[in-house]
Parts: sequence; C-alpha cells; structure tokens
Amino acid sequence: MAQSITIPAYCNYIEYIGSGSYGDVSKCYSTLHSQVVAVKRVKMENDFPSVPPTTLREISILKKLNQCFLSGAEYIVKLLDVNYDRHNLFLIFEYCETDLELYLRNRKLSVSEAKRIFKQLLCGLLCIHKSECVHRDIKPNNLLLKFSLHSENDNDSPTHESPMLKITDFGLARTYTIQGQTSSNVASLWYRAPELVLGKTTYGPEIDLWAAGCVLYKLLTGKTLFQVQNEDELLEQICYVNGGYKQGKWPKEAMYRRLEEFNGMEGNTEVFGEDPDVRNLLEGLLKADPNQRMTAEQALECTWFDHE
Repeated sequence: MAQSITIPAYCNYIEYIGSGSYGDVSKCYSTLHSQVVAVKRVKMENDFPSVPPTTLREISILKKLNQCFLSGAEYIVKLLDVNYDRHNLFLIFEYCETDLELYLRNRKLSVSEAKRIFKQLLCGLLCIHKSECVHRDIKPNNLLLKFSLHSENDNDSPTHESPMLKITDFGLARTYTIQGQTSSNVASLWYRAPELVLGKTTYGPEIDLWAAGCVLYKLLTGKTLFQVQNEDELLEQICYVNGGYKQGKWPKEAMYRRLEEFNGMEGNTEVFGEDPDVRNLLEGLLKADPNQRMTAEQALECTWFDHE
C-alpha cells in the first residue's frame, strides 16, 4: 500500500488509515513536526486541478478555531500544515488513534467515562459556536479519540483509560452569522435535527446540539437512538421520543404541519432512562423545537456533571 500512497516529502509513511469521496488518509511520521501525523490527501476535481469548496471551507474554519484562545479549543483536531504538489492537496493533522464509533463497537462505557467524553464534546462545541461557526455533521465517526500522552507534566493529557476527544471533519462547517439561507441537506441521517428534515434553511448551533444529544444516548447505551432508513421514519421516531406530536410543542411554522399525521401518537420518553439528571439533559438536547433546545453552555451546567 505504501507505494500507491502519495504524501509530502517531509513525511515517512507508516500505514494506511482509510479513504472516502475526498481522497485517502495515511498515518505518517512528520520530520517537520517531529511527531506522528495523519495525512489527508484530497483528490483534485476535474482535469484542471481545483480544490473542492468543502476542503477550502474546512481549512479556513480549522485555522480560525486552532488560532483562537477560547476554552474548549483543545477538543478540536489540530491542522498542523497544508501542503500541495501539482496534483494533490495534503492536510496534515495531529494523529488520533481511533474514532468514537469504532471505540464503542466492542466496549460498554462506564457512566463516568461517558460523562468525561461528553463534557469534552460540549466544551468543543461551545468553542465552535462562540467562534460563530456551526459544524453541521456531528456524529461518532467525526469524533476522534487521542490516547497518546502529550507530556508527563500535563494533568489534562489523555491516557489509555481516559482518551481526549477531538472534533474533526469540518467539510460541512459554516460561519452562521452570514446572512442568507443555507442547505438543509446536511448532517448524517441518524443525527439530523427535525428542522433539517423539514427543510429549514436558516439555523445555527442548535442542530449541533441535537446531534450531540444523539451521541450522548449512544455513549450511555451503546445503541443508536434513531437507526432509521429514511426521513419519514426519522420524523416518526422523533415524535415518539418527544412524547408524541402535540400542538404547541412544535413551532408554528408551516413546514411543521407535515407532522400532523402523527397527531394523537402517545410516544414514550422512557427511552431516556430512569436517572432524572440524564433524562433532563437528553430531553433538553432533543427538544423538538430548536428555539427551546439547550445550548452547549446550558448543557454544561446540568446537574448530571456535578457528580461521578
């Protein structure tokens, strides 16, 4: 595999990590940075090399976030360098050993570990949102975990038992203070907020908090809350866990009339478990009405984080 992977001259190839529509990712050792890195090689579009808009946006937003001094910036993956040749663009990231999806595949987390990881996610989101950005694709695959120690004297360094979360993949991220409409066709289906399914094109951080609520459920149970096949199934399940469709519980905008077919559904909020603190947090993050949904700051103030 090493012979078929193109990487910057200052990188020594270690192993192949994976690929996608964007290109491929390799684990390498960077002699420039004196550390192990992840090299993302981006495929150029068409016969005339041009950088995909999503990549340009990702670079711009990550540079902004990596340079900010807000609390929580440490939970955003670091873009160390951008390199290129005639046919390739390389994004050099700090290396993280796995992502949350893989980590949870054969592992049941303790409540304290789930709490620690989720608090890091909320802190990272708070930094993103205070920087006037919205991620738009929060899901376990886009939450990396770093286990290697930074230094022996760093009290907040990750360990094998307590990894540090790093939010990654900012290809869909946007600055949300820009006036005008944006696409509602964002976020992976299982983590997509109801207002996106219904076609809302003006939105902000609240869609990230919905996705975070879905991530919290998976951290606590190991299961996907909305494992559906299509948007109709998703809306039905969202109504179900919100205690059914009731007038006054959802916004009055015309797009929400589509949900009237679920009128009379009783629903079941017991899916959130018996712990009143975690129920309060999940219900706050998964509010059907985005205007009533918890912010990252409000979520961090929940009593669930007050005890181990």
